[in-house]
Amino acid sequence: MKKTTTFSVLTSIYLLISGTALFAQPILVNTMTPFPVGTVDSVYSAPPAVAPGSGGAGVTWNLSTLAPYLQGYVSVVTPSATPYFSTFPTTTFCAELTVGINNVYIYERLSASKWEQLAENYYGPGTGSDYTPNPESALEFPMAYLDTLIDTFQKTGSGPSTVTIKYDGYGTLITPWETYTNVVRIYKYWGPGDYDYNWYTTSPNLGIVASFDAQNNAYTILRHDTSTTTGTKTIRATNTTLYPNPFSSTATLKIDGFNTLTNATLIITDLVGKEVKAVHITGNETTIQRDGLNPGLYFYHVANNETAVANGKFIIE
Repeated sequence: MKKTTTFSVLTSIYLLISGTALFAQPILVNTMTPFPVGTVDSVYSAPPAVAPGSGGAGVTWNLSTLAPYLQGYVSVVTPSATPYFSTFPTTTFCAELTVGINNVYIYERLSASKWEQLAENYYGPGTGSDYTPNPESALEFPMAYLDTLIDTFQKTGSGPSTVTIKYDGYGTLITPWETYTNVVRIYKYWGPGDYDYNWYTTSPNLGIVASFDAQNNAYTILRHDTSTTTGTKTIRATNTTLYPNPFSSTATLKIDGFNTLTNATLIITDLVGKEVKAVHITGNETTIQRDGLNPGLYFYHVANNETAVANGKFIIE
């Protein structure tokens, strides 16, 4: 019994010695701030072309040779604005996952002593994992390198289970797109053959940037916009509307605040992440032609000077 992609946040500590900046061990504390509402990232999966590697201090985990394919998108949303907030009224953080035709939700709660998961992949009663009987811990506070937590949790319809959570390493993570120099890795173990490694970036906010799932023998990687100086996430959200949706021949993409964009492109991908169309955007409304695309679900990505500003999905009938 396990969890998949989740989000949390850390703070980091920097040490200056002899005029040289060295990355020191990040300590997990309860003053952390989650990624803000409006954050949108692309979710990719990848076969295990490289091993997760060992834990330790000052480790470099090189995942640059993985071959990711697009699975969907994840957005940080206001918990009270989601359709199931009344089921999880104590949640303080919510992520909406768009994978396939469903929007599913991860509900989490930050307290003085721990970060807990209330539900994952949830889209109504009897779906996903509902931890109402006893939430599953993700992190404890404070938590330092090599600290270990054994947590008992229970989801609706099942008996109690345990998970071992260990802060097993920190250092640098290299993904196919980015290099993060302020990373913490958390090892989660539910039983033989059922464990995860989760890599978190730690400054200025933290979300999971990569995860290895031993049970499914696959990686999940989030594609972030980055700052060239710090390797941390930059958020530039733009509101877009695509209509009609579904459509059969043409649709219109409307972008609010188009005048803030300087070199915008609409990129359309299929369910496996293959780019099938790219359209240069020249105004606040852009017509999308079907141009022989097969019926089905597609994802769109609006980029401005290679910075992601909006994502969404549509269906061609």
